[in-house]
Amino acid sequence: MNRISLIIYLIVAIAINGNNACLAQDLIAPQIMQNGQAFGYDHIFTSPDPIEFSLNNPDIKGEWKVEILYDDGYDVADFQATEEGRCIFSPNEASWTWAERQFDQTLQRDIYEVRISFTSAKYIVEWKSVKFALLPSTPIILYLM
Repeated sequence: MNRISLIIYLIVAIAINGNNACLAQDLIAPQIMQNGQAFGYDHIFTSPDPIEFSLNNPDIKGEWKVEILYDDGYDVADFQATEEGRCIFSPNEASWTWAERQFDQTLQRDIYEVRISFTSAKYIVEWKSVKFALLPSTPIILYLM
């Protein structure tokens, strides 16, 4: 069996086996909504207002998951899923105390990573990363004379 035939065979075998997840790239919409404005996944959110994710096709059935990155991996965070295929995550309600962070010199804030994923009823999975910089990391003291 040549290499191409083997690869095709493995892809078909994985697709047939319902216990395995296949990766897709078109379930989650390309924009994130916050306060009526659309943002891309490269945006760093500095506002604690809730953000909303949606599906490209709201009729797809499945399950959302929101996870915050910690030193030892991701841990599930609270969120709200709606009947219309949307996921609402409120950064104010999350616990950031032990979350992994990276300091951003330009923003003068710690950056936190959150992973949003959607698993369809057919075990197709898509995930995206979102970054938050909610509070200044160190106060900056200015002397006024």
